[in-house]
Amino acid sequence: MKRIIFHIGTHKTATTTIQRTLSRNRETLRRQGVLYPILDRSFAPHPDKHLGLFKALLDGEAAVLAERDLLLESFENSGCETLLLSEEHLSWMDPENLRPLEHFAADYRVEAVCLLRRQDIFLESMWNQITKGGENSQSIETYCRRTRIRRRILYDQMLDGWDRFSDVTALSFDAAKAQGVMSAFCQATGLPALPETRSMNVSPSVNCALALVEIARPGWKSTGNS
Repeated sequence: MKRIIFHIGTHKTATTTIQRTLSRNRETLRRQGVLYPILDRSFAPHPDKHLGLFKALLDGEAAVLAERDLLLESFENSGCETLLLSEEHLSWMDPENLRPLEHFAADYRVEAVCLLRRQDIFLESMWNQITKGGENSQSIETYCRRTRIRRRILYDQMLDGWDRFSDVTALSFDAAKAQGVMSAFCQATGLPALPETRSMNVSPSVNCALALVEIARPGWKSTGNS
């Protein structure tokens, strides 16, 4: 039976590095029977990932079915035995929102792979990231108390939603990093070995993030020389 693998993140577990490596090795993967598709999307300018699937899940079952048809058409035309999709926002989804993906399991062996960090480190890393991007002026304490953010560290509930229709593999990010992230990812998914690349989208240090929060506060004025 043909396979569909969902790499669902989570955020800040070298997802950008993995996606960039997969994208750069599309032809190598295709020759090994693995399709890492690229589909034109006006709303998704990043060809390294599959944001369209996440957007479809937000828009409802009809949108998911339309996206599924596009993906499966590309898959069947490729002659490959494995379809690999990667989008870290998939780890955000409530279990009920994942139900439309159960359609894939009717005709394919579905697998879900994720990397997980210790929850306190994950939250700190996420706070650093959004602060770096200028999207945050909250303290880390305030950020971590937000209900939506606290739900994201309930890994068991997140994975239960995927476990309903797929074989789930959860990897420790620290262990994967020690082994080599791409080596660990390829081993877990049964993909051909791909080269390790330098880390992408690295978060700033906590001290740097704290300084950025202060800069983002209303009324802050620089006293330095421009």
